[in-house]
Amino acid sequence: MERCTSCVGVACVIILWVMTYKRRNKMYLKTKDVDIYYERLGKGRPLVLIHGAVADASYFDETREYLKDYFDVITYDRRGYSRSVCKDQEHASYSIQDHAKDLVNLIEGLDLHGVVLVGHSAGGIMAMEAFQMIPGRIAHVVLYETPLISMLAPERRDKLYQWNVRLEDMNRRGLHKETAREFGISVGELDPRAREKEPYEKKKDRMNFAQFINYEFHEFTYYKPDFEFLKANARYITLMSGDRNQGHYFHSSMDTMEKEVGAEQVHVPGCHNAPFDVPLDFANGVLGILLRRGLVRY
Repeated sequence: MERCTSCVGVACVIILWVMTYKRRNKMYLKTKDVDIYYERLGKGRPLVLIHGAVADASYFDETREYLKDYFDVITYDRRGYSRSVCKDQEHASYSIQDHAKDLVNLIEGLDLHGVVLVGHSAGGIMAMEAFQMIPGRIAHVVLYETPLISMLAPERRDKLYQWNVRLEDMNRRGLHKETAREFGISVGELDPRAREKEPYEKKKDRMNFAQFINYEFHEFTYYKPDFEFLKANARYITLMSGDRNQGHYFHSSMDTMEKEVGAEQVHVPGCHNAPFDVPLDFANGVLGILLRRGLVRY
């Protein structure tokens, strides 16, 4: 009887631990206007993965699995995406500054120091802005193919601005499927190694694309970073680009930033959506950068 009682006790402890583990790793940071959904897994230096458009925290699920043995990995849904719903949706604001402040609130709310920010695509814009807001808490910033159209050569920049106007017009006229298709083509080559998305993932992507095109696309297209701040802190920034995306404006943005700001650029296998398509290659790229910088805690 004593052995049975003991086993029941151990089982109860295990069940309680599992429940606590799930609660601790899938949480919300409550703020005045939005509750930010985030997940946390691993140990070591805090590393925050920031998604771009048409995505959420789950975009990094597989990448996180490869990084969790080296870092305290935090992923989150940006405001308006999936589980991070604004409390007053009718009057909600989705500016770059709002997104950056959410990231700052997350870092400060979890009392993180020596943080590595990894921004994929548009997520890199929030990483740069947050770095400028709280430089004392940030150890390094990694930008993967962050679109900086304003930095491109005038002819190419103006052509992309015209494309922006056309997409916004299509969206206003209710041509939502056509707008999404046109945007998808603009992302560049599709990686044949990527897995096929599940139906629920495709549905979620459609909802998140609507959020992006309606509330973020215009401001992100014309975004201009603080070049002086970036130049002064270039040693804390590393640029990443996919080797299959050369010549694309995402890749060209990183080429221009390398030249104008002086930050190092690293090429890794893959296309624009490398964190989803080839998560191991993407994770190895991030890990290699941070190993060279002496930022991996064992």
